[in-house]
Amino acid sequence: MLACSAPEGYVSDNTDCDDDNVLVHTPKLYYVDSDGDGYGSTTEAMLCESSAPVGYSDNNTDCDDTNINVHPGAMEQMDNGIDDDCNPGTLDSSATTDDDGDGYSENDGDCDDTNIEIHPGAEDLCDGLDNDCDGEIDEGVKNTYYADNDGDGYGDAESGMLACSAPEGYVSDNTDCDDTNITVYPGAEELCDGLDND
Repeated sequence: MLACSAPEGYVSDNTDCDDDNVLVHTPKLYYVDSDGDGYGSTTEAMLCESSAPVGYSDNNTDCDDTNINVHPGAMEQMDNGIDDDCNPGTLDSSATTDDDGDGYSENDGDCDDTNIEIHPGAEDLCDGLDNDCDGEIDEGVKNTYYADNDGDGYGDAESGMLACSAPEGYVSDNTDCDDTNITVYPGAEELCDGLDND
């Protein structure tokens, strides 16, 4: 509608492809996934969906969308003449020996075939290693700790840091309202000193 200013419930942008769903805005690019392996082809489609519908993927990394066993991360099979993992450098590679006995070879994505605890899908530990071979170290396993400058067991919410365990002088509680005074912390005895001790 034409107006001098936006009436209530109206905006100047007309790209919403589903104005009945607050989670759906503009169309998103998806890729045809003919073989249903979760990896799409290069055939594009703009769809008004908040997530990839059946038959589509949000990536276009499948090198053979007619074979469900061929996609990035698939196990490379020996002597079949097929690039099973969509990595031309490992086509029928001999790097299929599992040296550490974890069930994964370098060809299957094992980023450290000398350590049985490190392989794709392994639980990520807080140990400074890429346990699950996803290229990230200690993601999702660190905790936030807060500086406890006055040593009362309660930290300053403004001083958080991620770590595997509490560094010296840090605690997991961030509810200290004055981290410079050991008599001020949640639950402290209220004193007649003009301070909010508790």
